[in-house]
This record gives sequence, structure tokens and C-alpha cells, in this order.
Amino acid sequence: CVLRSSTDQQYSYSISGDEVTLLGEGDLHDKKYDSLGRTFKANLGMTKELLGEVDYLITYSLVVYPSQEFEDQYVTNRPAIYTTGAVLIFLFTAALFMIYDYLVEDRQQKTARLARQTGNIVDSMFPAAFRERLYKSHRKAPTSRRSSAASSGEFNRRGSEGDGTVQASNVTRYGKPR
Repeated sequence: CVLRSSTDQQYSYSISGDEVTLLGEGDLHDKKYDSLGRTFKANLGMTKELLGEVDYLITYSLVVYPSQEFEDQYVTNRPAIYTTGAVLIFLFTAALFMIYDYLVEDRQQKTARLARQTGNIVDSMFPAAFRERLYKSHRKAPTSRRSSAASSGEFNRRGSEGDGTVQASNVTRYGKPR
């Protein structure tokens, strides 16, 4: 800051917290901060009535300027770091969502392909009338329970000829005879 008197005397000071240091006589502030200076008037009373008619009254003005140290405290790259962090979090979240979406879509396609293959197998193995009865009985059965024959393991997955047909047998689910 610069203390100026009405008698054209000037003294420069450095203010840091509670510490005030005299820099010397004259205006020694950094000229690049001229436009940022703030002026405060100092006089004995704030009005002419309180001062009265006093000859040779000296008035002072205090002009406060920022310094390079002051600017360095507040002008940092922290906002850029925080912005970059927020953008990276957003991009990471978007990438996770896209990966999740891809995996779910892939699973849906595999399930649909398996259902088509299963439907084609059923179409090729059973006559149309039997197939319709099988589909109708499956729709009427509760979905939480399987038929008692399927749940108890009464079906042998290979027929006696080894042709892949389903036949009933007396073998339990664990392969032990009854």
C-alpha cells in the first residue's frame, strides 16, 4: 500500500496479515496492479463542519494495491484440476453405463437366439398337434413349479435308441433306481 499526504509525501508499506513493513519513501508498488488500487481518505473528521477552518491541515490517502504474492495465493490451477476430475468421473460413469448396456443387450440376444433354437428343435421333433398341446399345457402350468415328472427326475434324457427323445423311466434324479 502507498500512504500519500496532501504535501506530496509518499511512503510504501507491505501489509501481510497483522505485519506492516516499511518498504521505503516513494511509490514502490508493482505498476502492473495500478488499475486494481483502492483509495481510502483519512482526515481528522469526516465533515468540514467538524474540522472547522484550519489552515495548513494535512490530509492523507491510503492506496491499497495487490501484490504478486497475493495473486499467487488465489490464482491457482485448482479449478482446472477439479473440473478435470468431475469430467473424468462423468466419462467413467458413462463408460460403465455403456459397458453394462452392451452386456445386457448381448445377453438378451443370446437368450433370444437360444429360444429360437429351442423352438426350432421342438418344431422338428414333435408333430404340430402334439406341439400345440405341449405349449398349451405349459402355459396353463404355474411358472414357479415344474411338472412333478420333471422335478422328480422321472424322465430319462436319452431314449433307448439314443435318438435324443424323452422317455419316462424308473430312474431318479440322481441316477439311482427306485
